[in-house]
Amino acid sequence: MRKILGISYECLEFARATDQMTIWQDGLYLLCRKLPGHTDPVVTIVKLGLIRRLPGIVSEACRHRAFVGRDYHDDLIAPMLVQSRLEDYLHSLRELATLDSASLGPVVRCQKYLADEIERATGLEARALAARYLHFHLPRLAPAYDRALTKVLGKVCVRRIHRSDIPDGGDPAYSQFCAQILLLQEEIEENFEFRLTLRQIERLLQFLSQRGVATES
Repeated sequence: MRKILGISYECLEFARATDQMTIWQDGLYLLCRKLPGHTDPVVTIVKLGLIRRLPGIVSEACRHRAFVGRDYHDDLIAPMLVQSRLEDYLHSLRELATLDSASLGPVVRCQKYLADEIERATGLEARALAARYLHFHLPRLAPAYDRALTKVLGKVCVRRIHRSDIPDGGDPAYSQFCAQILLLQEEIEENFEFRLTLRQIERLLQFLSQRGVATES
């Protein structure tokens, strides 16, 4: 059993606790579970607008907003989602139970497809938006990407991610992020004998980011 430096039971208690943001996100999980499809542009634009308002998405969008001179292009993205092949990707992924070495490749390729389609429609980078949108439709499979957490995740997983662990065909940054998330999820399960959800992994990384994280030996 490998000791994961910087991760304690205190960290894990924070990750598994409920706060106001968790309650709000539970509502989004429910919405996407009850209305999973993309045939209705009104439903799609509502889901998109709510998911976009989460902190990691707002920070990404604001980097470009002054340049484009308009709001977040939901009016362009929602019709594109209705006309896209996203449902085909989601239908295939819903048959997979959880994030693991077998599902990692399909997940990152789906995220790249969605990010590319959003960028084609808007001209804006959409790595975080595409990942988080997928996360709420596939909460067991698709990690939500937060650029601010990549540094702490890299420290936790230092020297244990190899090129062969990162699947081909996806966005390189998101693919590496997902491979590291999977490693962390598996090692927590091995060390502490329970499995954190992907949302709880994100909360754990937020805790480590706030407190600082030790590098492993």
